[in-house]
Amino acid sequence: MKKRITSMLICAVLLLGLVPAFAYTLRYEDTGTRVGLLQTQLKNLGYYAGPVSNKYDYELVKSVRSFQRENGLQVDGIAGLNTLMRLNGLDGITPKPKPVSSSIRLALGSQGDLVKDLQERLKDLGYMDYVSGNFDTITYSAVTSFQRHNKLRKDGIVGKDTWSTLFSPTAIKAPNYGGTPIYYSNISIAENNPSEQVRAIEQRLKDLGYFDGTPNTVFDNYTFNAVLAFQGKNSLKVDGIVGYDTWNRLFSPNAISASGAVVTPPPVLPTDAPKVDTAGRLQYNHKNPQVRLLQQKLAELGYFDVNYEKISDLYTYYTVTAVRNFQKKNNLQADGIAGPNTLTLMFKGDPIKADGNKASSPVTPKPIGPTPAPTPLAPKTDIRLQYNQEDAQIGLLKARLKELGYFNTGYEAMSNKYTYYTVTAVRNFQHKNGLQADGIAGPNTLKALYSNSAIKADDNPKPTATPNPSVTPEPKEPIRLAYGHENSNVTKLQERLTELKFFDPEYEKISGKYTYYTVSCVRKFQESKGLKADGVVGPKTWEALGFSE
Repeated sequence: MKKRITSMLICAVLLLGLVPAFAYTLRYEDTGTRVGLLQTQLKNLGYYAGPVSNKYDYELVKSVRSFQRENGLQVDGIAGLNTLMRLNGLDGITPKPKPVSSSIRLALGSQGDLVKDLQERLKDLGYMDYVSGNFDTITYSAVTSFQRHNKLRKDGIVGKDTWSTLFSPTAIKAPNYGGTPIYYSNISIAENNPSEQVRAIEQRLKDLGYFDGTPNTVFDNYTFNAVLAFQGKNSLKVDGIVGYDTWNRLFSPNAISASGAVVTPPPVLPTDAPKVDTAGRLQYNHKNPQVRLLQQKLAELGYFDVNYEKISDLYTYYTVTAVRNFQKKNNLQADGIAGPNTLTLMFKGDPIKADGNKASSPVTPKPIGPTPAPTPLAPKTDIRLQYNQEDAQIGLLKARLKELGYFNTGYEAMSNKYTYYTVTAVRNFQHKNGLQADGIAGPNTLKALYSNSAIKADDNPKPTATPNPSVTPEPKEPIRLAYGHENSNVTKLQERLTELKFFDPEYEKISGKYTYYTVSCVRKFQESKGLKADGVVGPKTWEALGFSE
């Protein structure tokens, strides 16, 4: 009995002795040997790649977060009791090391915490400048650059070898880490970036009289100053970086030389000149030169109207729409994302253009002599036009509505698209002319619209039937949409906010449910219109959106 009591007392003393050992918390900006021990333990497990400095810096915060995430702990970057217990195996569970097995495989389209860890590490090493959790084309470019500089297979895929090298202390940083920003893509060359493209740039600058040295693969101060001079002479942004615009002007027949003359012909472009990576993936809100090439191709095929939106490096909602239209016309999945199938057909295949002809179809030669006047398009009254359609008849509809005073081109420009503003204009016409006010231009509405008896917006409306005095119509309840509602009006609201660029369907799908995201979008719209920003759609907000009661 005495032996048993003695054993229990010894166990109690041992347990009490363990608790104080970890009855402390380590957090950002702490210092000391305990922090150094934490760094060593995380380094041994593959989570920390920095020096053992006894300083709790942001690098250590990220390492602790990774450890916590991988081991099912609260992810806060603070080494508290639970984290330290798990790290030392005192909670009975062996801590998980950083994943480095052959099961690791991150590529274009991957998402999640591992992608965030990848991007954070690439950012620390100077290969990219943001963290999103999405393995996009920028991440792909950063990975291939890292692989090139670390003598790994350059395939843009993060497997066991790339992952292990990336998180090792011997990982090679971007060549200019801590210096001038560098951009890793086929068409962005900055200072201290060694490349065969640099040799081609210097040779072209030399031909134009801006560079007097021997062309080589190093972009140094001499190259930088020559690029500055070329940009200034050619009315480009003077930043010393050879980006898309500078590249195209430099290798174009219109490049202006240092003497002011145009030097032609240009040299043959290098084999790695700007081109679209058809194995990549471009989608809403991406911003890189690949998007510009995509938009140019869409414009060439008739899907992107440069008069409606200028070509840029940003994947806008209009680009989403243009890609969807291309995909629909070519029997592809119409998701608005330019993935490998879409890009391959667009740039390497024979796609169908917006006019229905194949891209390879010969262009019909113009007849010699005066061009005959085109036959004017006649309005049709036996059709049905409604929201989101796009047709030349819609342009005639809007022109007639404008003539009658229902369509204000100061609010919205004329086009062949049946927008929500068109719905409102049609509803107002229908209401004024005693028709069913549903915003759809069917045969009855079109016949009335194009007739000589159509009532203008500023005329008195047609007399309506006298209501039966014995029946008192019930008052119509004013519109009110708020969080938690789910109906067709919420769907209309979300579609209208999408059209006005307040609602992003890539972030949250249009569902007819009044979510918290919808509340946020409504608030932003209300703020833009000087309305009470409460996130609730009442009569004033509804009217400001272009709807009638």
